[in-house]
Amino acid sequence: MKNFLLLFAMSLMLSSVTYASFPVTQPVDEALVTATAEPIVYGSSFNWQAIVSIACSQIAWSVTWYAAIPGIIFGFMAVKGDKNIKWLGWIAYILNAFFLGYGIGYYLL
Repeated sequence: MKNFLLLFAMSLMLSSVTYASFPVTQPVDEALVTATAEPIVYGSSFNWQAIVSIACSQIAWSVTWYAAIPGIIFGFMAVKGDKNIKWLGWIAYILNAFFLGYGIGYYLL
């Protein structure tokens, strides 16, 4: 176990100090360098609750059905109000309700 941890630590340290094995002598062409893009700034209508709810439904489907509980809460938050992609909130809300019902039914039987 000690040898494995030592090998793992050495591989992490060596990966941070590796360099190119050939010399780079050409200067960087300024025409190839692009300007940085400005990030997209969303207003108050960005529906992050729907994205969190769909992530909870994926966790409920693959790992445990307990993740459907916060998924239903975030799905409800995603559906109410004036937001973009409200359809994703409905899909996540229904999926989480299905996974919660399946998990409770499986637990009770």
